[in-house]
Amino acid sequence: MNLKIQKITEKNYQDTYRILGNSYPDLKIPQDKAFEWFNKILEDSENRDFWGGFIDNEQVSTFVTNNFTMNFRGQMIPAGGIGMVAVELLHKKEKICKQMIEFYEQHYSKKDTSMLVLYPFRPDFYNKMDFGMGSTLHAYAIEPRYFPKYEKSSKLEYAKLDNLSEITDFYNRLVKDQHGAMLRQEREFEGWLKSSNMRCLLYRDKDEIQGYMFFGFAERLPKDKGSFDLKIKEMQFKSVDVWRQFSTFLNSQIDQVKRVQFTTFDKDFYHYFSNTVNESKDFYHIIYQNISFEKTALMYKISDPLKFFENLNPNIFNQEDITIKFVIQNELFPKNKKIMLTYNFAKSKIVNNEENIDLTLKMNLARFTSILMGSLSFSSAVKYGLAEIDNIKYIDCVDKLFRSKSMPVGYNEF
Repeated sequence: MNLKIQKITEKNYQDTYRILGNSYPDLKIPQDKAFEWFNKILEDSENRDFWGGFIDNEQVSTFVTNNFTMNFRGQMIPAGGIGMVAVELLHKKEKICKQMIEFYEQHYSKKDTSMLVLYPFRPDFYNKMDFGMGSTLHAYAIEPRYFPKYEKSSKLEYAKLDNLSEITDFYNRLVKDQHGAMLRQEREFEGWLKSSNMRCLLYRDKDEIQGYMFFGFAERLPKDKGSFDLKIKEMQFKSVDVWRQFSTFLNSQIDQVKRVQFTTFDKDFYHYFSNTVNESKDFYHIIYQNISFEKTALMYKISDPLKFFENLNPNIFNQEDITIKFVIQNELFPKNKKIMLTYNFAKSKIVNNEENIDLTLKMNLARFTSILMGSLSFSSAVKYGLAEIDNIKYIDCVDKLFRSKSMPVGYNEF
């Protein structure tokens, strides 16, 4: 069925509310609050657009596009996100979601934005649309006593709504040092600060915020009625001194909570503790113990590799005197199109002369994106047949070329 996509207006609120409510039954937002939320999205046209999909004037879907600024290996670039993707229950399996994603890609192509991001409800669905996997999140549940304890400081304080701008500015300064991170607006922290179920600790030194920790309490039902875990929503800090004070605070909650739940992109996090074993008894091998669960995070798509490379700062990759021809298979849009580009990494530019090519790499667009984002090493891609190289002596060189200092992170909720 051919879908007509247009921006929603107030007359579409009722249908939008029903479609979202059926697709996300756990939201449980009262209608008046939802309409208030819709108004805020419509008013925020600089950063977001609210869309509806229509068949014969009947609304059958909805989604929101988000204009972001992302740190890509130290360079701030535009990125487009899609969220609140929902399809009317009576119109499932009619390829409506596919048409919405195609529209979303075209929408950002017109804005000269090649980096696309989304949270996958079905990674396989979006992988077929050329989105590559990003980092994985590690979910821990650690006993408070295992958080290292240090001398307590008087620099911790509870945040208030008045601190909203300070918190936002602090986070946005950190973005400049975190590959994959995207700038945020105040509204993204405002709801947390207003929530009766959320607390926020600030670390302040010389009248300047150096870190924050948003957290709440989760009852351990049904297994442990009346007991709670402390659940960290997000923790950001600038120095080891801040981390040590947050760690000391968490250690002191030993008589208050059973476990501290924390989800992080940091693959090294478990090294900070003497014991991070969680409560799971699902053993894949009797010797090994569970310390965390892994979760999917953002997926990425570099929709126009040629334009993307043209807009990169010189020497953004680890510099090597090498010229590579990329042959990239695009599965979705335009369907089955091969993208070819040759890039001289010593000169940091696309070249047309193919006589001096050192090697050719072949892969699909999803793997290409994951490799450039640093969430997939090139050597692993070759090992598992996800990429091909015509000269294997260059594998280590290419691996080094695309290696990033850290895996991409993404904290924005959309």
